[in-house]
Amino acid sequence: MFPFLILGYSLLLAFAYGFPHQLWSFSAITVLPLWLQLLFWTALILLLFKETTRWFTRLLSLFGKAISHRQTPYLIGAGTAIFFLIVGQKHFLYGDSYQCYGLVKRFPQIGYHPRILSIAVYKLFSSISPFSLHRDLLILHALLAGLFAYLIQRLVTLLFDRSTDRAALIIVLLSGSTLLLYNHIEFYALPTIFLILTYYYFLSKDSFLFLIPALLAALFHPLLIYLLGLSLLRDEIGRRFLYPLSIFILILIVHLNLNNLGILLRDEPTYFFSSGHWLQIFNHLILASPPLLFLLRGQIKTRLAITWGAIVSLLIISLLNFTLGGGDWDLSGMILFPLALLVALSLPRSELPRIGLLSLLLFLLNSGIGLNRTWEIRSAILHLDHQGTPYLSHQFPGPIRLTYLLKAQYLETDDPYYRNWAIRLGWEAIDRFPHDDRGYLFLADLIPPGGLSESIIRLGLRNSSHSNRLVNLLTDFYKRKGIPDRLLLTIAQLRLEGGEGIIGVIANLKRILEGYNHRGPFLKDGVIFWRILDDGVVVTVSLLPRSSMVEVWGPVVSNRPIGSSFLLAHNELKTTGVAKFYLRADTVFLGATFPLSDIDHTELEYLIDCVLTNLSFYRTLLKTMKIPNSRSGR
Repeated sequence: MFPFLILGYSLLLAFAYGFPHQLWSFSAITVLPLWLQLLFWTALILLLFKETTRWFTRLLSLFGKAISHRQTPYLIGAGTAIFFLIVGQKHFLYGDSYQCYGLVKRFPQIGYHPRILSIAVYKLFSSISPFSLHRDLLILHALLAGLFAYLIQRLVTLLFDRSTDRAALIIVLLSGSTLLLYNHIEFYALPTIFLILTYYYFLSKDSFLFLIPALLAALFHPLLIYLLGLSLLRDEIGRRFLYPLSIFILILIVHLNLNNLGILLRDEPTYFFSSGHWLQIFNHLILASPPLLFLLRGQIKTRLAITWGAIVSLLIISLLNFTLGGGDWDLSGMILFPLALLVALSLPRSELPRIGLLSLLLFLLNSGIGLNRTWEIRSAILHLDHQGTPYLSHQFPGPIRLTYLLKAQYLETDDPYYRNWAIRLGWEAIDRFPHDDRGYLFLADLIPPGGLSESIIRLGLRNSSHSNRLVNLLTDFYKRKGIPDRLLLTIAQLRLEGGEGIIGVIANLKRILEGYNHRGPFLKDGVIFWRILDDGVVVTVSLLPRSSMVEVWGPVVSNRPIGSSFLLAHNELKTTGVAKFYLRADTVFLGATFPLSDIDHTELEYLIDCVLTNLSFYRTLLKTMKIPNSRSGR
């Protein structure tokens, strides 16, 4: 049986070369240098030889005997902590590490947050540590990884008697994504510790002491609320209520949406029934428990509490909308620990040494990328790009998200290595998603102000359908040296619709002016303007980007004291509506000025009609007073 399963794992690894984004649980091998790939394949082939099994069994026997010593569990924990201090990922690319870091940084000025307890603990640790916040959190996770390994040793010692079995199962349980989640910043580390403590106390003591860590696990992460149902397994009567309770708890999780994740069947029913969704689940399962395929033997031997937890975790994984696809492997690592425990307890004892070695190889494959920053980033790309999840496909495509996160990493660390990667992925984001303005925005932030930054923004203005932020960036970009006339005219001539700011006003004006006899746009002294010609009356509509104002105005009388005095004296006449008379040089104008941010389509049209109507009226009035009109136009 073992050779066929090795063949199955080999095929999955081989397919990962051709489909690295789809088989991301195996694709770490594709980012390693060739010599390391050959070394891994050689080790995998050696598993088929009995001599390898005998050699590794002797090592496991020595390790198993050492476990019985009092100091060994502490050495296992310390060794694991040191390992994660070395390979812990220093970037923000997995999960929502950057947001977690920001929440801890701003605590307690964050208001309520579902992970407030974890945030508070992280903040407390960082307050007593002399290092930077980012390093503090990595150190804390390494220490928690050591505690996790210590608890795994205690749990395995509780469940098994043979020293060789204990050693092999410790390796198996430490080879999944549950341990790997400790190698970067997230809020799953503490609830996972309480999850293991719950099972340890439940399986070791005939008391309800396990309810304390179960309650803490649910408080630190509400998806673990099902652990409280273990209390029903203490007697036969309680077991009768177990499955109805599990259904009730799942309904509660779905209803309250306690994890801030959508329910996939409700939000994305098409994706729920797709092959891509179930392939994602397979990747999560195999990463959480590398020897998962050994369950194909059809022999599951475990305890009811573990079986129940595994079933509930499988249902949660299937129902929740993992928006980041492979990027959510850390969350699934926490949820699927009961499944990993079920798999470990169901493995054939005769094959445990080779299964342990296989699990160790896969663990080193997925954790070893932390030794090199380039491997880390390339692996993160495989986890986030081409994932096919609705969120990454439509709302935050992989290259754009990666550019954003690498930019944040660069701004936090001032390390040019991350900046160079962000620029590289930013260009890829623009090339693949030319209508999404975020790629241009992130890239412009990374390039010093100059000709290239201007070119990127202008390229975005031509391609992006949501370019108001680009225009605002342009305004800020040229705030000190002034906006070039040629650039303003380019903006004015863009065929864009809707939005806010100057682009929204331009789009509205384009639609409004289609109903008038107009000319333009023109440009003079940094002002964009159009002229409306209506029965001899000329009204000018001007945009003043530097002051973020829009004006609608027309000349009424020039250099005529009687007309000027009369009009200015009656500046509060209601017949003018929102338009007023004002004096510029020796000319009286009728018009209005509004901030760009306070004006919309209806107001613009009203202003133009108001000025046109009243301008014609007052010119007629002045003619009856025998006061000549001024020259029209600008």
